[in-house]
This record gives sequence, structure tokens and C-alpha cells, in this order.
Amino acid sequence: MPREPGVEEAGAWQAMADLFGGADPTPDAPERWAEAGAPAALLARWTGTEPARRETEYVRLFVNALPELPCPPYASVYLEGELYGETTREVRALYRRWGVDTDEVPDHFAVEAAFMAGLVAGSRGIDGLERDRAWLREHLRVWAPPFLARVEEADRTGVYAAAARWARSLLAENGRG
Repeated sequence: MPREPGVEEAGAWQAMADLFGGADPTPDAPERWAEAGAPAALLARWTGTEPARRETEYVRLFVNALPELPCPPYASVYLEGELYGETTREVRALYRRWGVDTDEVPDHFAVEAAFMAGLVAGSRGIDGLERDRAWLREHLRVWAPPFLARVEEADRTGVYAAAARWARSLLAENGRG
């Protein structure tokens, strides 16, 4: 049966939210990611790496490492050099236009990816949807590549590096509109 346009892309963005969000995804996550086009190398790395090792590496890359965090997952860090800058406020305003509030830092890559999944899955013709989808795509295209390059370089498990490569290809394929 043919899939609706955007279903695979929405699934891929949700996979990015799962992978870069910190919580251990549900057991069916790799199957959902495969349906959304996840590369076989990523699926193999994910299933071949112990959950405790993935979690330890996640914390080291994105949460807490000394002397500094190798891969801060926040747009404001890359665009303004600090956390909670104007970028954070702009992204929070975008979410609020759609009635979305989050306890997480709004410009975290996983939060933006989850929101993008919702925008991509949204019905065409909804007032402002195309405008906000295009804005968020362009925003991600500007700041995410340096973040993803850092992930590829710093990851010791290969799991997050493979996820970063998939995210880069997702931005390249779908970043045009």
C-alpha cells in the first residue's frame, strides 16, 4: 500500500528525536526507524551496543563531560555561542504558535526534531504550516551540520556517529522546502 507523502520523513525526524533525546527508546524503535529509512549500519550499531554503553556515551557527548561537552545539542550554542540566547526564544515562540510547550530546552536537537516530525506529518493547507516547516528546516540546515560533525568525530561507540550521518542526509534530502 502506498504511503502518504511525508510519512517516511516524519518517521525519520521522530527517529532523530528518539536517538538524540536521551531516553532509551521503546523496544520497537529500531523497527520504526527501519521503516523510516534508517541505514543498516545505524541499526546494526544500535542493536550491537549494550544499552548501558549507549547511555554512558550519550551522557559524555551531550550532557556532562569534562573539561567541556564535546557535542552540545543546542542551536543557540552554535548560532550565538551561548545557551538560552535569542535562538532559544525564537524556537520557543514557534512551538507556542502551535500550542506546544516543553520542559526541555527548546533548541535542543531532539526537541526540534520531534517538532519537525509533527510539522512534516501535519496536513497540507493548515494556515502557517508550510511557512513554519520551511523556517525550521532552514534553521536546522544552518546550525545542525556543525553539531552533527562534532558527533561524528567524538562518538566512541559508532551509534551516534551513524545517527549523525543519517541526520545529515535527511537535512540534505529534505532541506529544500
